[in-house]
Amino acid sequence: MPVRKSLETSMNFYEVLDKKYKRLSGFTAQYNLSIYEFHLLLVIYKSKTIQLREVIKNELMKVNQANKAVKNLYEKKLINKVRLPMDERTVELSIKEDSLPKVEKMIKEFAHEVEELQVEELVEVKQES
Repeated sequence: MPVRKSLETSMNFYEVLDKKYKRLSGFTAQYNLSIYEFHLLLVIYKSKTIQLREVIKNELMKVNQANKAVKNLYEKKLINKVRLPMDERTVELSIKEDSLPKVEKMIKEFAHEVEELQVEELVEVKQES
């Protein structure tokens, strides 16, 4: 592949990535959350309860990002954070019962945003063809 074509392919990739990032940032800003906080909220909701060390180990989130996200979600009263009695270093996370409807609403709205973005991308691809 010639360098010019490679450059064009690379630039197109970053344009699409930037568009998705801006859309995600706009969505999370509506709820005063960071991207990492929203990602962690999705992970916790999916698991019902999960240990923080599992999030760090399995969910591709750096330790400082996960710790900061946990702190902020806990302060916003969206999650429970419980230290397990058998091991004080182990923290278990879950969605607060009273914030469950709000979290589910966010997830549905985000899924709608993703679907809209996918439709826009399909339209753009068809226009380019």
